Amino acid sequence: KKEKAKIKIEFIKITKAYEYDSAPAFSPDGAKIAYVSYQDDVQNIWIIDSEGQEEPKRITNTATLDNRPTWSPDGKSIIFSSAKLNDSAEPKLCIVDSNGTNLRQLGKGVQGYNPSCSPVNGQIVFVSQNNLWIMKGIDDEQPKYVTTRGYHDYPCWMDNAKKVLFFSDNDLHLINIDKEDRDRKSTRLNSSHIPLSRMPSSA
Repeated sequence: KKEKAKIKIEFIKITKAYEYDSAPAFSPDGAKIAYVSYQDDVQNIWIIDSEGQEEPKRITNTATLDNRPTWSPDGKSIIFSSAKLNDSAEPKLCIVDSNGTNLRQLGKGVQGYNPSCSPVNGQIVFVSQNNLWIMKGIDDEQPKYVTTRGYHDYPCWMDNAKKVLFFSDNDLHLINIDKEDRDRKSTRLNSSHIPLSRMPSSA
């Protein structure tokens, strides 16, 4: 019998966490990584080059718990959730320019978390009160619900931003965003149902 070739896996350390780093998201051109870093009881957004050769740059510097960065399609802005320290209220969705300027809230103080921005058209799907909501873009002040019942989380775009993959009831589900509200139905999936060519984008 021929021995199977051994696959060598090499781990490259990109960041050097002071406490811990998490939630990485590649920029649209793949050159940068936005991530969250927890330091001194706050969690802010940072950016580093994708090879980890340069010094990381702090993008937000507030006494908050920022989380789940996602890039705008043009790579000029980063959308994320931000919660006040020791506050049980839902986080608010915020946006900041990738150079750390122009930090502001999305819409009229839209509340939610785990945002995912479509790399195709800039629509933003996010979670609020355990359900999925969608904004047409960063200026949309009236998000619309995608789901209305149950517990849904961790949405991400796939199939050229026509569908959203998300977690629900201990399984993965897929919903067609292109359809009208009344025609949307989610489909329960497992990994064998998702062709590799249509796996979700990290954006």
